[in-house]
Amino acid sequence: MMRSLRFRLLVQTSLAAAIVLGMLGFSLYFCLRRAAKSDFDEALLAKARAVAATAEQHGQQIVFDYSPEELPNFATKDRPDYFEAWIDPGVVIRSPSLGNRDLPRPVVTAIRYRTTVLPDGRPGRLIGMSFTTTLELNAGSDSSKADAPRVVLLTVGTDTIALHNSLHDFLFILVGLCCLAIVVSGAVLVWVVGRGVRPVVRLAGAIDELQENDLSVRLSVPTVPEELEPVVEKLNALLSRLESAFAREKAFTADVAHELRTPLAALLTTFEVCRSRPRDESFYSGTIDKCRDVARGMQSMVETLLILARADAGLLSLNVKKTDVAALLEDCWALFEPRAKARKLQVRWEVPDLVFVDTDPEKLRIILHNIFDNAVSYANDQGTVRVSALVKPQRLLIEIANTGSQIRADRTAELFERFWRGDQARAQTGLHCGLGLSLCQRLSRLLNGQIEIQSTQGEWFVMRLWLPASSGTMTARDAFISESKPPHAAPASASGTPAS
Repeated sequence: MMRSLRFRLLVQTSLAAAIVLGMLGFSLYFCLRRAAKSDFDEALLAKARAVAATAEQHGQQIVFDYSPEELPNFATKDRPDYFEAWIDPGVVIRSPSLGNRDLPRPVVTAIRYRTTVLPDGRPGRLIGMSFTTTLELNAGSDSSKADAPRVVLLTVGTDTIALHNSLHDFLFILVGLCCLAIVVSGAVLVWVVGRGVRPVVRLAGAIDELQENDLSVRLSVPTVPEELEPVVEKLNALLSRLESAFAREKAFTADVAHELRTPLAALLTTFEVCRSRPRDESFYSGTIDKCRDVARGMQSMVETLLILARADAGLLSLNVKKTDVAALLEDCWALFEPRAKARKLQVRWEVPDLVFVDTDPEKLRIILHNIFDNAVSYANDQGTVRVSALVKPQRLLIEIANTGSQIRADRTAELFERFWRGDQARAQTGLHCGLGLSLCQRLSRLLNGQIEIQSTQGEWFVMRLWLPASSGTMTARDAFISESKPPHAAPASASGTPAS
């Protein structure tokens, strides 16, 4: 139940309403209680002043001249009030309701209030004060010889039963009203929260209607509130990515099937021709060589697919060590040098003697192998292949370029797509399957590097590989050669139709 959004909203809003109403109710109660006590004290002070107003001084005698009708509360038997007055050293007068009992005598001359228990056991409140008597002079008497006014201490008390009962009744009514308001607000909140979560229910229904075989559908909830719009947008973006991923998966499966079907068909055809009638030994040897080449091409494609799958799954590990890039470039180029000579390609080598980086040499070898293969395969006959390396601050640039590009500049981004080939007729099926550059891009990222392509159709095709070179070093002579003859001293762009 606590996982329900509706239940959480209802509980939290009801709790918040209860807290607010409770704070408001108790604030109102304490304000009213303070005002009631202030009014009560004002009434008690008025009673004390009424008693003090009846005091008269005749010579040395103090007389409280009042009739029972003037101060009836001090003579009644039902919940009477009390007063008592003192002049040093003794009591001057007590109210009839007090009898022989005493009230607390004021110890200061200022007005003081105190809550206590009255002589008859009722809860009450006392006021203690002092006042000066009024002199009463007889006709013809000399005022200069009259006695000085005397100070009288007075205590007046009354019960607080009515005050407490009124405050108790008010508190009871207030608590009842707050409880009723909480119940009513809870009922209203049930309705409000129900309406508030309807867009969530509708959104859940729209999600439930999605089918796994149709990811092109996008969520559309017209009345969705602003708070849920980011959720809908993120879900639609997720559906778009899923649609693209499934589309790539289908295209990938189709491309793999196509790439494998062609060499398999070639193998079957070769076997059928070979088996159709007896052949001499040289024909069988040539047929076996052709089948071996086709099988090797299939094996290369399968191995490349396995490496890509492991890279996508994050299962490839690095074995980083200090690597001599110049030696590695020469070692990789040695495999393609016979093909370059057969095509009469001119090779321009602009690599310093000493270039070291911390990297995985085997992963870098795979990248260089694919780039050299593309350059030699797609350079124009009697064209040029340029290989250069340059150490820059914190980076190493390896650039391999060839002439005779057939790729437009606006299509270079497509070269990294799997099974894409500039040779759309697939004339070189069995030699290149369109996975090499995709593998190079994936491995360069694994090496914390970056691979770039620049192409000018009919001119140069350039592959640039950037690698981190925090520990790359060069000799002073080689550094001078690289800076004085940078790789871009040749034509600024190069090309060659990429394949595997």
